[in-house]
Amino acid sequence: MAKESAVTGRAAPGPGSGENDLVCGCLRVRRGQCRGVVVCTVIGEVDLATAPLLDKALAVAPPGLMPRIVDLSCVEFLGLAGARVLLTGSERARGRLSLVAANRPVLRVLDLTGLAGRLAVYRNLAEALDAASDG
Repeated sequence: MAKESAVTGRAAPGPGSGENDLVCGCLRVRRGQCRGVVVCTVIGEVDLATAPLLDKALAVAPPGLMPRIVDLSCVEFLGLAGARVLLTGSERARGRLSLVAANRPVLRVLDLTGLAGRLAVYRNLAEALDAASDG
């Protein structure tokens, strides 16, 4: 696993770390593009301590107004701070942000906070990419 800088939250070069990875504690966010869509793959736990890293990843403006997908399928815990970051990210993206979530702990938070009704939520990345391509 790549070592991280506590100051920048960036992954130090090493095996398995990508150039577009951001790492902080128990959270890794990998940014990339697929079929003209910005995809942020989130791995680990999004809580009060790690939510700022997710916010930083979502705040990076892609060229133009490309659709964005946040893949939460590898998130083990999503706290309210993380839910707030997703809402803010959606507002920044002018509603062109969708989520991938299939595990119960994440879906429960999305339901309880009302985000499941405000954002498009897909069961897998392929569905989200198809919807982004159609829209």
